[in-house]
Amino acid sequence: MAHLARPLKIIKSLEASEFDIALAADLKYQNLIESIGIVFQPLASIPAELFSDIVDKANPIYSESVFNSHIDEDLKIIEKVKPDIVVGDFRHSLSVSCRLSKVKYVNITNAYWSPEIVSRFPIPEAPAVRILGERFIKLFCMPFVPIIIKFNFFNMAFLVRKSTARIGLKFNDYRNIITDGDVILFCDTPELVPLKQNKPNQFYIGPLIWSMPCEFPAWWPTLAPNKKKILVSLGSSGNLDVLPVIIAGLRSLGEDIHIIVTLSGKKNNLPAFPNVHTVDFLPFDNLEKEFALVIGNGGSPICHASLSWGTPCIGIIFNNDQLLNMIHVQNRGAGVLLRFWNLTAEIIKSTVEHIFSSESYSRSAKSLKKEFENYDLGKIVKKIVTENT
Repeated sequence: MAHLARPLKIIKSLEASEFDIALAADLKYQNLIESIGIVFQPLASIPAELFSDIVDKANPIYSESVFNSHIDEDLKIIEKVKPDIVVGDFRHSLSVSCRLSKVKYVNITNAYWSPEIVSRFPIPEAPAVRILGERFIKLFCMPFVPIIIKFNFFNMAFLVRKSTARIGLKFNDYRNIITDGDVILFCDTPELVPLKQNKPNQFYIGPLIWSMPCEFPAWWPTLAPNKKKILVSLGSSGNLDVLPVIIAGLRSLGEDIHIIVTLSGKKNNLPAFPNVHTVDFLPFDNLEKEFALVIGNGGSPICHASLSWGTPCIGIIFNNDQLLNMIHVQNRGAGVLLRFWNLTAEIIKSTVEHIFSSESYSRSAKSLKKEFENYDLGKIVKKIVTENT
């Protein structure tokens, strides 16, 4: 969902009267896209369940055949739409298809995927780490972690080498494909995710926080204003199996909090509790100052939303994208990173108590809020689009 939401935020920032815009996405998003007045183009993508399984096992995203099929489909859509510019989000085949079509490619991504990140790559989220445990890895395997990570990214790039060779590009690190393009838009700030060096075609644009068009639920006005609200939002890629553990940990804090759970359309079997309230989506555009804490999947959409409100967050990570985002949030002191596979109710309780007892988390979150406010997305994007068409 994040990779649909960010282009939608880009589109919203542009003057519709100045641009003809079409959005290619999976068929399941057709009704949503057309309901907000955007021309829809169907686009085959990796099924969500398969993609979740791939990232859960830390496997390569693409085989050569899948990557080539995406290139072929890109080319058909580009030929049909005849765009002056293509803006993509996590559609890595566009590195090849846009250059074959001689169309400028603007890539929406995150700076933490660049090999130039200042922070050392953390212990990855992978089955081997879950089996051996973080402590064992830190004690006995840390010297080998950077080598394993480099080999993994080399292998991912090697699998699509024939495809990228069609445009004369040779990638030895898949992170260079993730952050490739004629123009690269980093949905971060340089203070949050600093790079050792920044190329002239790379631009920080601040967070892209998009809100699902929806209203507040009917029960919202009944919430006691004197109680702290904690938002639990694991997103479309979060594993709801950990939700009962999270709720148990939060409820052990007492009845003086409201626990608000967004389900993103997923079903749940949570028991009914007086202070637990569920809803599919909330209007994120109108939630500033509502929450004392946000608990999410560690991905940039929910973390950036939380920090844009000046609210600290806990990231319960399920994959390496969420890990890389959350390690930078944690380094800034605005949140805490937890891993889903060793999560307990007691860990949730103690982490929340720690954040609430320390003012530094709130101060850091408010500092990031100010950084985010320095970015005029519409102005930045309009300038980039007009200069490249």
